[in-house]
Amino acid sequence: MTGDVFPGWLAITIAFLSPLLLAYAARFLDLAEKLRAIVIHFIAGAALAFVALLAEGFAHSIFATSIPADYGIIVRAFVFVALVEEVLKISQIAQLAESHRADTLKEVGSIAIAVAAGFAGAENVIYLFRYSGDVVNLLGIRVLTAVPLHLATAVVTAHFLVKTRKGDDNLHFLAIAVIVATSIHGLYDYLIIESSGHSF
Repeated sequence: MTGDVFPGWLAITIAFLSPLLLAYAARFLDLAEKLRAIVIHFIAGAALAFVALLAEGFAHSIFATSIPADYGIIVRAFVFVALVEEVLKISQIAQLAESHRADTLKEVGSIAIAVAAGFAGAENVIYLFRYSGDVVNLLGIRVLTAVPLHLATAVVTAHFLVKTRKGDDNLHFLAIAVIVATSIHGLYDYLIIESSGHSF
């Protein structure tokens, strides 16, 4: 259900900053950078969410009419949303890991968590404006399920990126990272779409 009501600054603040707090809390698991680096990578991830939104819309406008109606929700969840978003996130995480010479799971995982948190925060805000008639339910679902899932998937991705960075003959781990992340993300999105966003 879409709405034309402004979701409110408190809801926007919670939606955007709750992933940042989780990324910072990852310090207790020894999986977080210094605050300055977290904020920089968080902002990079947030900007990427808007790129993903444009890419998803573009892909959907080109291919949607050629997909049989029976498979519409599955293709939308796994291809137009999950695959596009995960390829973009993995590309950004890999590029940042390369520029920071991050080689360990702790280093790459820290970058991945901050990027995923930024992406999730911006995505939360996008959804608040898209479905502003159902703010409380949306915030609950996003903060309690989508945000932790984004961060957990980022750690799994980081594991495979670390393996990839150990040599040119390990590039297949990059494909595994995309497949695993897309599968987790796609399943989540499929369940949300199928339930019209009203079921935990």
